[in-house]
Amino acid sequence: MDKHRVRAIFAAAELAAEATVTTQFGHYDEFDPQHGAAYDRIFYSLLAKRCPDANLEDLLKILNS
Repeated sequence: MDKHRVRAIFAAAELAAEATVTTQFGHYDEFDPQHGAAYDRIFYSLLAKRCPDANLEDLLKILNS
């Protein structure tokens, strides 16, 4: 997996997580602990689904290479 693919996966997961939190709460406030917890849960589960053979550390290494 290359850097561009990982960047696209992260961007898609970020957008989906933010949209889902907005749907659940009516808006998204990144400083609200409840919104942040929901965002993290959704974001990391999407990463796990899209990259089942890579852990977060591996993905971050690719992004930072």
